[in-house]
Amino acid sequence: MSDIAPNTLLDDLHPARYLKPTDLLERWQVQSITVTISRLCNEDTIPNPSDIDPATRKPRVVVQPVLYLLMRDGQEFARGYLLSARADVQSLKSATGVRTAGELIGKRITVTLGEHKRKSVLRISATPPIPSLPAPARTACPSRGTSSSRS
Repeated sequence: MSDIAPNTLLDDLHPARYLKPTDLLERWQVQSITVTISRLCNEDTIPNPSDIDPATRKPRVVVQPVLYLLMRDGQEFARGYLLSARADVQSLKSATGVRTAGELIGKRITVTLGEHKRKSVLRISATPPIPSLPAPARTACPSRGTSSSRS
């Protein structure tokens, strides 16, 4: 038996397979996050567990693309972004200007909160992220004269 760390998010007790709105809201406390695409994979998904395949009597499996993302610290986040909406593919094209899957690697995108059927969902912003500006060079303040003139 082991103790659970006090700062463990309750959603992490039964982790999801893919990135969810609660990751933005509770883990990072943001409405949007800019990330770098590290890889793109096709993965077996079960979009609707009640959609039973009559031949196998198991839920239908659908192969869908999943984006894996690098966070600010350079580490890949364990759960990928499921590209299940065509709108997200169009947003990817608009935000990055690429045409092929291979060109996506290393591109930066912004993942935002959206709404679909009155539920919170993740969406990819069609607007390219603003590039980070380099930190301004530090310069010394000009010294101030401390002499006083008394007559």
